[in-house]
Amino acid sequence: ALQRAHGELEKRVQERTAAEREQRTLAEALRDIAALLNSTLQLDEVLNRILSEIERVVPHDTANIILVEDGMAHVVRHRSRAGFATPPDGTQSRFQVGERPNLYAMFQSKQPLIIANTLENPAWVERPNTNWVRSYLGTPILIENDVIGFINLNSATQGFFQNIHADRLKGFANQAAIAIKNARSYERAQELAAIEERQRLARDLHDAVSQTLWTASLIADVLPTLWVQDHDESLRSLEKLQRLVRGALAEMRTLLLELRPNALVRAPLGDLILQLSQA
Repeated sequence: ALQRAHGELEKRVQERTAAEREQRTLAEALRDIAALLNSTLQLDEVLNRILSEIERVVPHDTANIILVEDGMAHVVRHRSRAGFATPPDGTQSRFQVGERPNLYAMFQSKQPLIIANTLENPAWVERPNTNWVRSYLGTPILIENDVIGFINLNSATQGFFQNIHADRLKGFANQAAIAIKNARSYERAQELAAIEERQRLARDLHDAVSQTLWTASLIADVLPTLWVQDHDESLRSLEKLQRLVRGALAEMRTLLLELRPNALVRAPLGDLILQLSQA
């Protein structure tokens, strides 16, 4: 009896140690992703890291991340162990959420879904390259309670995924939601900055270059008549016309350099100052 009690105690200690080790691994994985979120706004890099870190804490055979955009679902990332399904191509990976019962169930409930046996569960629809899947785990990616995507894991072992796996996967989905929200906000900020820059360039063209060319055009229109009536005045007008055209050309070159930041960086400072002074 004493030996049996000692064995039970040792087993509990081992289980507790294993649980603590798994919890520490989960915390480290989430910490690494959080650090990455603070260091980059590149969505591709973050999604790749999320799939890599999930593998550390939730064993599986294949995994993918699906985003929902404009009413259509799209597989944006896929990861698999050797010998399992190949990544879907870009065309086949676009579909409506309602076409996949497992995704639609999560879309409605906004909760993770475990399918212990894909052969018996009506929420699982077999597709090309998935006939080997025997158990499934998925969780929705939520932003302000709206489903904007899913993380899906597959296993060839029946009954493989447990509730603890679902809880862990939900933590990664929360990190994915933050990454997607930040990346989309950054994209919108870039688009707004580009619009504002185009508007500024349009104003500069109107206020500077177009006005200068309009004045030069007026002088050019009267030059033939002025040449006949007052030769000296026409020469002065030609000089003014030359200055206006050179100034407009310099202004245009400056604006074109602003449209090409790399050229602006490479241009010698003296040349840039000369163009501004000419303008």
